Amino acid sequence: KDSLEKLQFGLIATFVGERRRYLQKYGPVVFAHFFGSFARAERNINRAWSALIDGHREELAISLDYAKSSIEQALIGMREEA
Repeated sequence: KDSLEKLQFGLIATFVGERRRYLQKYGPVVFAHFFGSFARAERNINRAWSALIDGHREELAISLDYAKSSIEQALIGMREEA
């Protein structure tokens, strides 16, 4: 639980807080591409947290896998345009 909350309130909050800077740096088309992947990751991390609290281990694992994949896609999109 603590690790998920660190992601939610640390990494994710920081990334969201920097969105305007990323929009200016990459432009709206590229930004929309990688930020869409990031938004999917954020939703799945929140879903994983809920699954953990509710005791749904299978949903927890699925949501974490989706979140990991989405973060990887976002980072690839950012690197390709850097």
